[in-house]
Amino acid sequence: MDNEIFQTNFIEQVKLKIGTHKNWASELSELLNVAKPSIYRKIKPETFFSLHEILLLCKHYKISIDQLLHLDSDQVSFNCPNMLNPIRSVEEYLERLTNTFDQLWVMKDPKVYYTTRELPIFYCFLDDYYTAFKLYVFSKTIWLVPNFKSAKFDLNLFNPDCFKITKTLWNNYSKIHTEEFWNCNILDNTLQQILYFWEAGDLRKEDALNILKSIEKVLDQCRNMALKGSKSEKFSTNLILYNNRILHTGNHVLVKTDQQDVLYLTYDNPNFLITSDSQFTKYSKDWYDLITENSYILGKGSGHHNANFFNTLQESIELARNRIDK
Repeated sequence: MDNEIFQTNFIEQVKLKIGTHKNWASELSELLNVAKPSIYRKIKPETFFSLHEILLLCKHYKISIDQLLHLDSDQVSFNCPNMLNPIRSVEEYLERLTNTFDQLWVMKDPKVYYTTRELPIFYCFLDDYYTAFKLYVFSKTIWLVPNFKSAKFDLNLFNPDCFKITKTLWNNYSKIHTEEFWNCNILDNTLQQILYFWEAGDLRKEDALNILKSIEKVLDQCRNMALKGSKSEKFSTNLILYNNRILHTGNHVLVKTDQQDVLYLTYDNPNFLITSDSQFTKYSKDWYDLITENSYILGKGSGHHNANFFNTLQESIELARNRIDK
């Protein structure tokens, strides 16, 4: 690869990582311990980054050298944020989600493809009770947050500011164009969690029933969004919802933009792995195209498909309610 082309590609990757909210020249000058004029000469590029500088920047910004060199390889590099920096609080988790959106806004017109076995967490954020229960489960069983270890479910476990953040996160998500692939089992995990914690005595009957009501309320909103083809009244069309009945999958989120594609792959839900490997994101997009061909659309004009889908979910809620409220 030509040195100038490599450096141009490298600089674009670095700028994407830095984002628009920072002065990239100042940041690189400080990181590399060189004067700003030297940075500008490298950007033009009149001079080139040294191997040491490239390695330093790749390590700092988590940039794959293989991807920069466009090597034909079946190896894919992922970032695993939770491996070295495990989440220690609800606030930290919400901060990471917020930072993820900040990175999305750097890229122009992001389009999201979302396959899932659970209702996407952003829809849970439509209701505080639903939000609190999911964050309670994550804190108690995945993140092992100390003050949740022996705690019974209670809204007072959460700082009220958390719910302000989740509403902001929903508002941000509602602005993005998404194609989402759900199935009739997306509530199974949450309903099993409700039953488990109720049977264990960590969830009062009243709270369990209130959470089920919250899920019903959110589902009703989702049904209307699907029919309107929009997650927000401010946007006429930014949601295409499918019922993926055939191809079973985990939780994957592919973000496509003109500058770069990024894949978020849930590993220990709700934590995720991240890659921007161009070959793998292309492979993933081809996979999404395959899923689309084998899924039913649930939007306007879908006829009985929308009704059958959401009625099935409602029936699963009723089964859980009957077990608790008997």
